[in-house]
Amino acid sequence: MSLIPLKTTVKALDEHRRDLFVTYRVRTNLHDANDHVSLNIRHLDYGNGEGWLNWRKQFEYIRKLKGWQEAPELYQNTRILLRGAALVRFESVNSAVMGNEDVEHFDETLQRMTAMYFPKRPASKTPSMPK
Repeated sequence: MSLIPLKTTVKALDEHRRDLFVTYRVRTNLHDANDHVSLNIRHLDYGNGEGWLNWRKQFEYIRKLKGWQEAPELYQNTRILLRGAALVRFESVNSAVMGNEDVEHFDETLQRMTAMYFPKRPASKTPSMPK
């Protein structure tokens, strides 16, 4: 039986972690560029409503700390953080929202995505088959 060197395992774990998260640096002192905190936000591939709400809460927190107020940076960072089915859903909902890609358009897209996970009306019951 051969042993896997710990160094290789740690390197593989670091690469796996980088694939799961994006790290943002936020300055904590405007006068000192070295004074910052690193925050990780997980990529969202797919998931249920709870996963979407957790991701959106983290995104809004980073958005506020980084001061993202322009549409290009909002769209760019969202497209970095969403993957797979979540990115496809975002692009689909985004194209369904009429208008230019501005901040209001972006916020409307996120609201519609949330509504897809949490519809206001419960799903109708399917009628039972006659006997």
